[in-house]
Amino acid sequence: MTVFFEFIDQNARYIYILVALIALYLLYRAVKTRRERRAAVFPLEKEVAEMTVRRLFGLAIILVLILGGTWFITERFLPGLEANPAFATPTPDLV
Repeated sequence: MTVFFEFIDQNARYIYILVALIALYLLYRAVKTRRERRAAVFPLEKEVAEMTVRRLFGLAIILVLILGGTWFITERFLPGLEANPAFATPTPDLV
């Protein structure tokens, strides 16, 4: 598990960039879907657009959770893990 956390720590910058790009794409899709919903004539079209907006909102929540998890691992968890080594080997007594 420590290897995974170190991987997150080493690649945090790339994770932030990737999440930002995905967020921009989701924003584009939300604006596009909002325009489609306003232009829709039939109730079924409006319902499909509303479902798409809800799905985009769910993806946005997942992105926020990924960002929060990455920040927590890099800023709070790993510094505490390095300060308190859990796998220290005991030294034998010579006396």
